[in-house]
Formats: sequence, structure tokens, C-alpha cells
Amino acid sequence: MSRKPSGAAPVAQNGSSAELQRQFFSGFLAAMRQQPQVRFASVLQLSDWSAAECDAFVRYYTGQDTFPPLHEYLVQPRPAGR
Repeated sequence: MSRKPSGAAPVAQNGSSAELQRQFFSGFLAAMRQQPQVRFASVLQLSDWSAAECDAFVRYYTGQDTFPPLHEYLVQPRPAGR
């Protein structure tokens, strides 16, 4: 399974719906059940973090002011109008 956010927040601007979000999590949980080495999975947040929040996470987890790979992982592009 590739690392990809669901991108399915139920808002009209991104063409998504609660049903697409349900399908994503249904598939995700089914895939996790197929992996005996995965004993726990958690959803931390169902919305985007601001760049400032991502900067705070970078400082907290790395002790550095900047760590581009982690920042890039945390910051997801936002659809226009959000």
C-alpha cells in the first residue's frame, strides 16, 4: 500500500463526499487486517495542518528549525478555495 492521504474530506470543493471517506477507511482497515505485523493503527487528524503547525512538529520531533523531508511529508497541498 502506498503512502497517500485519503484526500476525501467531505466538502464540495474537492469533489469528495462522506461516502468516499467511508470507502477509504473501509479499504484501509481491510488492508491493515491482512498484515499480521500491524497490531495498531491510528488516525491522528482528518484535516490539513497549517505550515506553522508543521514547522512546530518539525522542531518538536527533530530539534531543528528545518528538516525538509519531514515538513514535505506533513504539508499536503490544499485545494483552491480552502
